[in-house]
Amino acid sequence: MKKIYSYVLLSIAAFCLLMLSCQQPHQQTGDVPIYTFPPQGNQPVTEAEANAPPSPSPQNNEEGYIVRNIIVDQQNSIFSIGIPAGQREQTEVTAEKPIDFCFEYLPAEAKLEVNGIEVQRDPFHWETKIGYTTSVTKFEYQISNTTGNYISYNLHLIPSAAGESVPVIVRQRWIP
Repeated sequence: MKKIYSYVLLSIAAFCLLMLSCQQPHQQTGDVPIYTFPPQGNQPVTEAEANAPPSPSPQNNEEGYIVRNIIVDQQNSIFSIGIPAGQREQTEVTAEKPIDFCFEYLPAEAKLEVNGIEVQRDPFHWETKIGYTTSVTKFEYQISNTTGNYISYNLHLIPSAAGESVPVIVRQRWIP
Protein backbone atom coordinates (compact mmCIF):
# COMPACT_ATOMS: atom_id res chain seq x y z
CA MET A 1 0.00 0.00 0.00
CA LYS A 2 2.87 2.33 0.83
CA LYS A 3 4.42 1.64 -2.58
CA ILE A 4 1.19 2.54 -4.37
CA TYR A 5 0.83 5.73 -2.34
CA SER A 6 4.47 6.69 -3.09
CA TYR A 7 3.99 5.87 -6.77
CA VAL A 8 0.86 8.07 -6.97
CA LEU A 9 2.61 11.00 -5.26
CA LEU A 10 5.66 10.59 -7.50
CA SER A 11 3.42 10.48 -10.60
CA ILE A 12 1.57 13.64 -9.54
CA ALA A 13 4.86 15.45 -8.85
CA ALA A 14 6.26 14.37 -12.25
CA PHE A 15 3.08 15.50 -14.01
CA CYS A 16 3.18 18.90 -12.28
CA LEU A 17 6.86 19.33 -13.15
CA LEU A 18 6.15 18.41 -16.77
CA MET A 19 3.27 20.90 -16.98
CA LEU A 20 5.37 23.68 -15.48
CA SER A 21 8.25 23.04 -17.91
CA CYS A 22 5.88 23.07 -20.92
CA GLN A 23 4.44 26.48 -20.14
CA GLN A 24 5.78 29.36 -22.19
CA PRO A 25 7.47 32.11 -20.21
CA HIS A 26 5.06 34.86 -19.21
CA GLN A 27 6.14 38.37 -20.00
CA GLN A 28 4.72 40.81 -17.54
CA THR A 29 3.51 43.91 -19.38
CA GLY A 30 1.64 45.63 -16.58
CA ASP A 31 -2.07 46.24 -16.30
CA VAL A 32 -4.43 45.19 -19.05
CA PRO A 33 -5.80 48.34 -20.76
CA ILE A 34 -9.56 48.86 -20.38
CA TYR A 35 -11.35 50.85 -23.07
CA THR A 36 -14.84 52.30 -22.85
CA PHE A 37 -17.13 53.38 -25.64
CA PRO A 38 -17.39 56.19 -26.23
CA PRO A 39 -13.78 56.75 -25.10
CA GLN A 40 -13.15 58.85 -22.03
CA GLY A 41 -10.33 61.35 -21.52
CA ASN A 42 -8.31 59.09 -19.22
CA GLN A 43 -8.07 56.07 -21.55
CA PRO A 44 -4.93 53.94 -21.19
CA VAL A 45 -2.26 54.27 -23.87
CA THR A 46 -0.86 51.09 -25.39
CA GLU A 47 2.80 50.75 -26.35
CA ALA A 48 1.88 50.96 -30.06
CA GLU A 49 -0.06 54.19 -29.49
CA ALA A 50 2.77 55.62 -27.39
CA ASN A 51 5.28 54.98 -30.20
CA ALA A 52 2.96 56.22 -32.97
CA PRO A 53 3.80 59.45 -34.78
CA PRO A 54 2.00 62.52 -33.46
CA SER A 55 -1.61 62.87 -34.57
CA PRO A 56 -2.27 65.57 -37.18
CA SER A 57 -5.22 66.74 -35.09
CA PRO A 58 -5.91 66.78 -31.35
CA GLN A 59 -6.92 63.54 -29.65
CA ASN A 60 -10.28 65.04 -28.76
CA ASN A 61 -11.05 67.87 -31.20
CA GLU A 62 -13.78 70.53 -31.27
CA GLU A 63 -16.19 68.36 -33.30
CA GLY A 64 -16.24 65.70 -30.58
CA TYR A 65 -14.21 63.18 -32.60
CA ILE A 66 -11.73 60.83 -30.98
CA VAL A 67 -8.67 60.43 -33.25
CA ARG A 68 -6.55 57.26 -33.24
CA ASN A 69 -3.40 56.49 -35.23
CA ILE A 70 -3.06 52.75 -35.81
CA ILE A 71 -0.92 50.44 -37.91
CA VAL A 72 -2.94 47.85 -39.82
CA ASP A 73 -1.30 44.58 -40.81
CA GLN A 74 -2.20 40.88 -40.96
CA GLN A 75 -2.08 40.52 -37.16
CA ASN A 76 -3.67 43.88 -36.29
CA SER A 77 -6.74 43.90 -38.53
CA ILE A 78 -9.86 43.25 -36.43
CA PHE A 79 -11.26 45.99 -34.21
CA SER A 80 -14.21 45.37 -31.88
CA ILE A 81 -16.41 48.42 -31.46
CA GLY A 82 -19.48 48.97 -29.30
CA ILE A 83 -22.37 51.38 -29.60
CA PRO A 84 -24.62 52.23 -26.64
CA ALA A 85 -28.40 51.96 -27.02
CA GLY A 86 -29.95 54.79 -29.03
CA GLN A 87 -26.57 56.14 -30.20
CA ARG A 88 -25.13 56.69 -33.67
CA GLU A 89 -21.46 56.12 -34.40
CA GLN A 90 -19.78 58.23 -37.10
CA THR A 91 -16.35 57.08 -38.23
CA GLU A 92 -13.90 58.35 -40.83
CA VAL A 93 -10.96 56.15 -41.90
CA THR A 94 -7.95 57.45 -43.85
CA ALA A 95 -5.15 55.06 -44.87
CA GLU A 96 -1.74 55.87 -46.39
CA LYS A 97 -1.99 52.86 -48.73
CA PRO A 98 -5.01 50.90 -50.07
CA ILE A 99 -6.87 48.74 -47.56
CA ASP A 100 -9.86 46.40 -47.69
CA PHE A 101 -12.63 46.67 -45.11
CA CYS A 102 -15.81 44.96 -43.98
CA PHE A 103 -18.07 44.68 -40.95
CA GLU A 104 -18.71 41.47 -39.02
CA TYR A 105 -21.33 40.45 -36.44
CA LEU A 106 -23.34 43.63 -36.98
CA PRO A 107 -26.90 42.98 -35.74
CA ALA A 108 -29.64 43.25 -38.38
CA GLU A 109 -31.37 45.95 -36.31
CA ALA A 110 -28.40 48.30 -36.77
CA LYS A 111 -28.58 50.68 -39.74
CA LEU A 112 -25.27 50.88 -41.68
CA GLU A 113 -24.33 53.63 -44.13
CA VAL A 114 -20.98 53.65 -45.96
CA ASN A 115 -19.98 56.89 -47.72
CA GLY A 116 -23.55 58.17 -47.32
CA ILE A 117 -25.20 55.13 -48.93
CA GLU A 118 -27.26 52.70 -46.85
CA VAL A 119 -25.92 49.15 -47.07
CA GLN A 120 -28.81 46.88 -48.05
CA ARG A 121 -29.02 43.82 -45.85
CA ASP A 122 -31.11 40.69 -45.93
CA PRO A 123 -32.88 40.46 -42.53
CA PHE A 124 -33.48 36.72 -43.08
CA HIS A 125 -29.87 35.82 -43.88
CA TRP A 126 -26.94 36.15 -41.45
CA GLU A 127 -24.05 37.88 -43.23
CA THR A 128 -20.50 37.50 -41.99
CA LYS A 129 -18.80 40.06 -44.25
CA ILE A 130 -21.07 43.07 -44.56
CA GLY A 131 -20.11 45.87 -46.93
CA TYR A 132 -16.91 44.18 -48.10
CA THR A 133 -14.90 46.75 -50.11
CA THR A 134 -11.38 46.54 -51.53
CA SER A 135 -8.51 48.93 -52.28
CA VAL A 136 -9.63 52.19 -50.68
CA THR A 137 -7.61 54.85 -48.90
CA LYS A 138 -10.54 56.78 -47.43
CA PHE A 139 -14.09 55.95 -46.38
CA GLU A 140 -16.61 56.92 -43.75
CA TYR A 141 -19.50 55.10 -42.19
CA GLN A 142 -22.34 55.53 -39.74
CA ILE A 143 -24.02 52.88 -37.66
CA SER A 144 -27.25 53.69 -35.81
CA ASN A 145 -28.18 51.56 -32.84
CA THR A 146 -31.95 51.84 -32.74
CA THR A 147 -32.28 49.05 -30.18
CA GLY A 148 -32.64 49.42 -26.45
CA ASN A 149 -29.46 47.39 -25.93
CA TYR A 150 -25.74 47.94 -26.26
CA ILE A 151 -24.51 46.38 -29.54
CA SER A 152 -21.04 45.53 -30.78
CA TYR A 153 -19.47 44.53 -34.06
CA ASN A 154 -16.06 43.91 -35.62
CA LEU A 155 -14.49 46.27 -38.14
CA HIS A 156 -11.94 44.54 -40.38
CA LEU A 157 -9.21 46.76 -41.85
CA ILE A 158 -6.78 44.71 -43.96
CA PRO A 159 -3.90 45.89 -46.18
CA SER A 160 -4.83 45.29 -49.84
CA ALA A 161 -1.29 44.09 -50.55
CA ALA A 162 -0.34 41.00 -48.56
CA GLY A 163 2.39 41.47 -45.99
CA GLU A 164 2.17 45.27 -45.78
CA SER A 165 1.77 47.46 -42.71
CA VAL A 166 -0.41 50.49 -43.37
CA PRO A 167 -0.66 53.59 -41.15
CA VAL A 168 -4.34 54.50 -40.68
CA ILE A 169 -6.07 57.43 -38.98
CA VAL A 170 -9.48 56.64 -37.49
CA ARG A 171 -11.79 59.46 -36.33
CA GLN A 172 -14.87 58.41 -34.32
CA ARG A 173 -17.67 60.05 -32.45
CA TRP A 174 -20.92 58.92 -30.87
CA ILE A 175 -24.06 61.02 -31.15
CA PRO A 176 -27.30 60.52 -29.16
